[in-house]
Order: sequence, then structure tokens, then C-alpha cells
Amino acid sequence: MELWHTMKNFSENCILLVLASDVYQENDYIRDYDEFIKYIDRQRQPLTQEGKEDL
Repeated sequence: MELWHTMKNFSENCILLVLASDVYQENDYIRDYDEFIKYIDRQRQPLTQEGKEDL
């Protein structure tokens, strides 16, 4: 999934409620936008000939 969200401009003392379908795992998240773009680009690269043979 290709989603990037930036949350900002909250009012003082606000509360943010996040609902999720799974338990939060810190290592599941990319915190840097440039790193996110690199990750997406790698995911979009076509399979190499060797990778296709493994299918």
C-alpha cells in the first residue's frame, strides 16, 4: 500500500484517536519520506529474469 500521512497543526491539548486493525509495531513504519519513496520505487521494479523463474 502506498500511503504517506503527515499530521500537523493540532490545537493545544488536543487528543488524537487512531483506530487500527492490528497491534502497533514500531518497526512496521517508515519515518522518513525520502526513505518511503525509495521503498516504493523498489517495490515497483519489475522482477528480474531470475526472479520470474522462481514463480
